[in-house]
Amino acid sequence: MKAYLIICPKEDTKEIAFLECKWSEVSKKDANQILSDLKRKAALVKWHNHERKEYYGIIAKSIASKEELRTGGVLAYDLRDFR
Repeated sequence: MKAYLIICPKEDTKEIAFLECKWSEVSKKDANQILSDLKRKAALVKWHNHERKEYYGIIAKSIASKEELRTGGVLAYDLRDFR
């Protein structure tokens, strides 16, 4: 299944968001794997490395335990959020 990585830097505040987009149903286990992979990929991005504030997120067709992810600080959006 294809996935797309979106990187959103905000220069003035040195914040950066790493999001993965998938057109599939994401289980809790899948979400944890995606977040782990995003953190690994984020380390490869050379941009204000020691000053930046990082955010991680998932955009998918549906996400199991979406509210739990959000409570943990993850940006989590699925189709229900765009209706």
